[in-house]
Amino acid sequence: MLRNQNIKEGGLDDSDILYINKEYEKSHKNKRLKKGDILTVRTGYPGLSCLVPENHEGSQCFTSLIIRPDPCKIFSPWLVQYINSPKGKKRMLIFEAGGAQKNINVGSLENLPVPIISLHEQQKIASFLSAVDEKIQQLTRKKEALERYKKGVMQQLFSGKLRFKDENGKAFPKWEEKTLFDISENVSYGMNAPAKEFDGIHKYIRITDIDVESGKFNPNPITSPDAQIDEKFRLKEDDIVFARTGASVGKSYLYNSNDGQLYFAGFLIKFSIVNANSFFVYLLTLREEYYKWVHIYSMRSGQPGLNAEEYKALRFKLPSLPEQQRIASYISGIDTKLERISSQINETRMFKKGLLQQMFA
Repeated sequence: MLRNQNIKEGGLDDSDILYINKEYEKSHKNKRLKKGDILTVRTGYPGLSCLVPENHEGSQCFTSLIIRPDPCKIFSPWLVQYINSPKGKKRMLIFEAGGAQKNINVGSLENLPVPIISLHEQQKIASFLSAVDEKIQQLTRKKEALERYKKGVMQQLFSGKLRFKDENGKAFPKWEEKTLFDISENVSYGMNAPAKEFDGIHKYIRITDIDVESGKFNPNPITSPDAQIDEKFRLKEDDIVFARTGASVGKSYLYNSNDGQLYFAGFLIKFSIVNANSFFVYLLTLREEYYKWVHIYSMRSGQPGLNAEEYKALRFKLPSLPEQQRIASYISGIDTKLERISSQINETRMFKKGLLQQMFA
């Protein structure tokens, strides 16, 4: 059974499909899908649509609306591209019903204005846009495969099952247990100041400015500290900041000089890494073992939190500096490839968005 969460703009996501019993299937025969049907989300992201692929013909859907165009007048792959275009989405918004949750109904869809062009032109447009969608899907699959590889190789490297050798082909020394305090200096809390509009120079990093997925500085919008600027709060190379309170406790960010003059806020704790590769140490904070430690030590009465002394006591096994650098360089190379693919995906999506705006102006 297909649901709203299976509907994606680039196509159907069948990674999370419900399987129904025969009794339900018999009593809902009228909801069986046909090739060429279009599924449309009713609530949450109303109007988001995708084409039903051939391998799901005969499947059933729950909660989603089914559009079954007249094949003599409308080419389904063209119609779904129109519905998902900026103009189609805008027109869908007009038909949203009121209430606590946005939604659309069958009556709304029946009144949706659709451009009248020949079937031949519909087919040409749909064919070109489908090729762009396939390119996006190929890049997405490539990115997902590389992310799985990165996760697997990190597990192998940090568990010691996979080891690099030095330039002479000899094994590196055994890993030694260290605390975060052993390899840090200048441990300090950030500045207690509200944010203000960006002044063009001084950027402010707060917990919410650290992207959950990538761990990068990703503010929306960029802000500045609304206080006297003090250089002791400015991040430098090899600095890592940790979230110390709230639901995001444990979140980390490694300073990147490309982020400019960055000053860290009071709910972050800074550790300046010395006698260790800072990127390698940052990678340790992305592991499941690290978040298990965060969960255990941050559970207090009231809001979860970790202070500087608790972070100082964080223990992990650390290889020799040359091996740290080898591992960091290898993972960094994978990250560079991931960033390149992500950039290609974004560029292709923007290219398609531009095409849709021109085609359905």
